[in-house]
Amino acid sequence: STCGGIYSVTPNGYAVFNNWTVFDSRIATPGTVTTAAGQGWAFTGASSGFTDLRVDCVSSDPSYGTCGSKAVHLDIGSPSSVSISGPGSIYVGENYDYVATATDQYGTTVTRTGTAVWSSSNPSAANLISTARVHAYAQGTTTLTANLYGVAGTKALQVKGVQSISFSPASPVVTAGYSSYLAANFLDQFGQPYGGTTPVTWTSSNSSIVQAVSPTNTNSPPGGPLGVASTTLTGVAPGTANITASAQGVQNVVQVQVYAPLSVTISGKASIRPNVTCSYASTVTDGVPPYSYIWSGMPGYPNNSDTFLVNSYGLTGTYTLSVQITDSRGVVGFGTKSVNVTSSASICTS
Repeated sequence: STCGGIYSVTPNGYAVFNNWTVFDSRIATPGTVTTAAGQGWAFTGASSGFTDLRVDCVSSDPSYGTCGSKAVHLDIGSPSSVSISGPGSIYVGENYDYVATATDQYGTTVTRTGTAVWSSSNPSAANLISTARVHAYAQGTTTLTANLYGVAGTKALQVKGVQSISFSPASPVVTAGYSSYLAANFLDQFGQPYGGTTPVTWTSSNSSIVQAVSPTNTNSPPGGPLGVASTTLTGVAPGTANITASAQGVQNVVQVQVYAPLSVTISGKASIRPNVTCSYASTVTDGVPPYSYIWSGMPGYPNNSDTFLVNSYGLTGTYTLSVQITDSRGVVGFGTKSVNVTSSASICTS
């Protein structure tokens, strides 16, 4: 068959010369025509395939010079095959742009993403929201199809979603007046950590006992561990309450125990001299051993014992010596003691 088109120029009374080129003569052969609209071209299709047609025009007007060039794609007949490139799996809520590539009988490969007609066999799992752009709606499978001039290419697509949720720690403990972290671990339908980012809703069955920050998202590297979302639990009052984590219609519940803070006291001298070492001891009356200790507020050692040796070298004034104690259940207590460093204090030695 023969087809044609118009390449318009402004000759300004001078002759215009057009050089026509078809890059693959196996596909088409060029010709030229002249119409009232301007210089034109015609070509005759020889066989199915892909090639380009280019026209280079030159005017005899020395002030006009080169008219320029124009190239068009020639798709004649149907391709031998069509393929789709892009990931074979995406996560719920994600968008991805796929690419359609066609190959003719001579092995010439061209991209025809925008020319192809796209479709999805299971739109409820994933569907086209624009040309070649796929949005994942729900866990499941579908087949993407790109149809070009009657030849179809397909690609299987798996949409991964949240299948199950577990918690770490499995039995969380919080102290009233304190906060701690609770992590939810999300697995997809293949038992693998969920790799997408999806909103997570946290709720408490009794916010007068424990509160949870909501909503957050599952993390993907480098933002955090794969398939994990964390919330901050804040203990309000002693008791038990349930925390629920929900994502994509899947939810799980964990019971949280809130305890009253440990009763902690610090014994030792209220006033010490500068440049001495004095011993202070912590006491817990309602915890479950063993305990861990963190001392702060004044220099000294050791930091992980019930007894702390304060080093007052170079100090003067009033300081607050503090110790945070955590028992074997994870319950926390905090004790303080005001210590005045003054040269008028009595001698203190450890």
